[in-house]
Amino acid sequence: MLDCLLPDLKVHNIWPLSEGGFGSGMHTPAALLALGSSYRGSSMNNPHAAATKFAADFGAMEYALKRSPRYRRKNKAIAEADWDAFARDLGQGFFDHVVKSGLAKTLVGEPPRRLLADMQWAPPNPVPLSNVAQLIVNGVCRVRNSYFHGEKFTGGPAGQWERDAKLIEEAHAVLKEAQKFAFNQRGSVEDPV
Repeated sequence: MLDCLLPDLKVHNIWPLSEGGFGSGMHTPAALLALGSSYRGSSMNNPHAAATKFAADFGAMEYALKRSPRYRRKNKAIAEADWDAFARDLGQGFFDHVVKSGLAKTLVGEPPRRLLADMQWAPPNPVPLSNVAQLIVNGVCRVRNSYFHGEKFTGGPAGQWERDAKLIEEAHAVLKEAQKFAFNQRGSVEDPV
């Protein structure tokens, strides 16, 4: 099922993720480049550099999902990626692999919250993610949305900057692992790398 996405990634020169961003034929949005250009140093000193890479890879994956008949939402006037279908096809085994590997301890155990219209973060005490749909949609996609809509690296309580960086790092790791898993780079989640 997931293999139907591979041709879209290769045709649009965005395979594999994180080996040059979008790929040699694509460019990251200028706004993303501008974010990272004013910072110097490692990704620990410059979380925007890591966030820029995550955003570029997320955009590349979403681009491919929208061009795949299986992963484009049906009955919509606009092209929209169906992250729920992608998560369904990854299956619970993928979630179990992520948890067992420790790849996303913060993302799974202390997931991101949503900023509501009353400017309160909800839920106040989020419960850990428990399935693959939550991991992809309430984890990876929510981190992307928070970053793109200006809710990362803006201050907050002590430790918030580090938490934002950790969530972005882990969401990116899950996204890249989902790509590997989806395209049978490793055969199955049980196979060693």
